[in-house]
Amino acid sequence: MKAEKFSPFVQSDAEKCIGCRTCELACSMAHAEVQVNTAGATPGIFMPRLFVMVTPEVSAPVQCHHCEDAPCRNICQMSAISRVDGRTVVDTSKCIGCKLCLMACPFGAIEFVPQPRGTQPIYAGATSKPEDWTGRHFYRANNCDLCVHRPNGPACVETCPEKALELVNPVMEKRKRNTEAALDLLLQAGGVGI
Repeated sequence: MKAEKFSPFVQSDAEKCIGCRTCELACSMAHAEVQVNTAGATPGIFMPRLFVMVTPEVSAPVQCHHCEDAPCRNICQMSAISRVDGRTVVDTSKCIGCKLCLMACPFGAIEFVPQPRGTQPIYAGATSKPEDWTGRHFYRANNCDLCVHRPNGPACVETCPEKALELVNPVMEKRKRNTEAALDLLLQAGGVGI
């Protein structure tokens, strides 16, 4: 049996987040079809893969945690959500826009994005004709992809002015906590062996 590969995920620190939404902007620009140097020159709509929630008490970005046993993946009847290299990945070519994944995600990290005009539905039906859907907007599921296409990693982490976002590797985090726990035990025992 092949061992599961644990993917890193982006963790936010609500204590540091100021709700500036710079991460949303960076995410949108990182995934724009046309790469430009300024956000104002980006054609089309901004569609980030994370969403900053701002309340009077707290502000923090919400994004995919790439769950090992992802509820969104488990509920998808079209197999449009899969696990690839430890990441939860949406295949928009299979998504029919049923929104079951949106309802199943415990973090509210799935978003439905409008597809370009002229996008055909997955199931047009035997009685459906192209003129029935040419003027309609179709929506497909979308989630954080950890900016795997960027050599510097997630754009949101790189651009956060308050360093409220961090790319966390679960395996390395476990190792770090194990080491800290062992050192604490050693200090409590009187520093034997130091």
